[in-house]
Amino acid sequence: MQHDEPEKEALATEWIKANAPDLKVLPLVNNYRADAARWDGAAAARMLSAKKLRAGFANELYQFVRNGGYAGAVLDLARAISTGTSARPSEGW
Repeated sequence: MQHDEPEKEALATEWIKANAPDLKVLPLVNNYRADAARWDGAAAARMLSAKKLRAGFANELYQFVRNGGYAGAVLDLARAISTGTSARPSEGW
């Protein structure tokens, strides 16, 4: 996982620890590419549709949450629809 602004993240984390230690933090994890100023739906779709990549992402996310002491994470994988795959849970996505 890439951290877009690690300095700001560290400052926010230290402030929370000092001023609101009981606050439950859920960091946002998304597929926005700041360098390209766009959502990378194709990369997210490839990751979600490949079992090995999906498992690797799940493990990396788990380690990130655990090591950071977070309460969980918020996932925002925009435009992550591959050809032939329904985005509707009722259709088995």
